[in-house]
Amino acid sequence: MAFMRYVGQGHEIPVPLPARPLTHADVAAVRARYDTEYTKFYDRPVPGSDVEIMSYAVVVATVVDDDGTSLAGEVVGSDAAAPATRMVRDTTTGEVGAWSVYDRIALTPGARLAGPAIIAEEETSTLVGPEWSATVNSLGYIELTRQST
Repeated sequence: MAFMRYVGQGHEIPVPLPARPLTHADVAAVRARYDTEYTKFYDRPVPGSDVEIMSYAVVVATVVDDDGTSLAGEVVGSDAAAPATRMVRDTTTGEVGAWSVYDRIALTPGARLAGPAIIAEEETSTLVGPEWSATVNSLGYIELTRQST
């Protein structure tokens, strides 16, 4: 998928690309697809305007065994140990309490933790509220689950 726009526009639109290596010969076809997608949003393309690709999105999948399990491997869950705590005001209740702070890079697949917690990274943090839990799946993604009340 390419996110494309006319040069200078402030909004991109998604344009499907063929699932194969692209060559210079594909330029005209990709531009034609852009014109088609642009027309869906804005009724007509703008002839003679240059188009640019701002970003791409790629979907990657793994092979699944016949029994339905992933080849990524089985992950054994374990409770993560919080190295620190921080006083945090819960924006839902207004209460201030100690929240566990976890280093994201130290959370390996299978790690589990219960809120309230902060999973800290260099660029961002994930807040796990008091009624939530987090698990790192086999791909390394954080899965948040709200506990039933």
